[in-house]
Amino acid sequence: MTSIDGCHPSSQVTRRGEECRQRGFGFAVDILKREDANACLSMFERYEERLGGKPLSGDDRFKLHLLLPWVWALVHNERIVQLACRSLNTVDVWCWSSDVNVKERRSDAYFPWHQDSTYAGISPVHTAVTVWLALTPSNEASGCLQCIPNSQGRQLEHVEGHVQDSSNALSKQQEIVDFPDTIHPGQAVSMILEAGQASVHDFWTVHSSRPNTSEHRRVGLALRFVSAHAHKTGCRESATLVSGNGHGLFDEEIAPTEELGQAERQRHKQAMAKEKSNYLLTVKSHYCLGEQPEATAVLFIDLLISGLHADVSNPFRAQQYVNSLM
Repeated sequence: MTSIDGCHPSSQVTRRGEECRQRGFGFAVDILKREDANACLSMFERYEERLGGKPLSGDDRFKLHLLLPWVWALVHNERIVQLACRSLNTVDVWCWSSDVNVKERRSDAYFPWHQDSTYAGISPVHTAVTVWLALTPSNEASGCLQCIPNSQGRQLEHVEGHVQDSSNALSKQQEIVDFPDTIHPGQAVSMILEAGQASVHDFWTVHSSRPNTSEHRRVGLALRFVSAHAHKTGCRESATLVSGNGHGLFDEEIAPTEELGQAERQRHKQAMAKEKSNYLLTVKSHYCLGEQPEATAVLFIDLLISGLHADVSNPFRAQQYVNSLM
């Protein structure tokens, strides 16, 4: 298999991509030199400062490749794209979204056991992966990602707000109840990364991360890649084609030329409105493998991402809200 520009993936990328397809994840892929990772971290900290220096929340964490040219460059980084292509077993690949994940030093924040696929509206299985690029060291002390091998075979039921916990960093506080401790004791694999290294995991792989007990921030950039042969439910979204033929799955996004420029902000706002209209409009009962949500299901908008909360039982009212953001 070849990736973009006809380049053959390195042996390391090939092995990790094959591991992702076989057991659901692979890690410690060398992407950036340490000095380049440090430069990216400095640019991210500059972004934080321009937004007031407070912890990022809401839309400020997502689709940063539309706001920041250096993130756009990372989305198109040859080794990252090769890793996504090899993991998805296709050269036709989109970057659907990107988000930054920060755990402050001595932070209680954690991510419970979950699957990225739960609210994504992407099918069938194994058509989407997350490439997680470490800008600082990510280890057991700082709360690195942990994955359960061979857990990517099907969609599992998630419960939202099973235990009210402000330290739960997921937007809906969703989790797979009693997993994996009572099902797969001791099987979790810690994906330890140095700054500049990346991991990759299938959207259906069960994973989590613990609090950061270290004296240093844990900063990582999650890039969400989707096969152009996948199916996406909901309204039409935008994405960035990084390799091959997009087959019209998404509207193509435009590269940012100015960091946080006015045009970039407007395009970002529109893209986020569409993404949230799909990602946060969810059915009461999560659909299972190979099934689509029932058209008559009650829909909800969970606005926890933007610091608000509103339950909307009428899809028309929900769409009115989305339209107001655009």
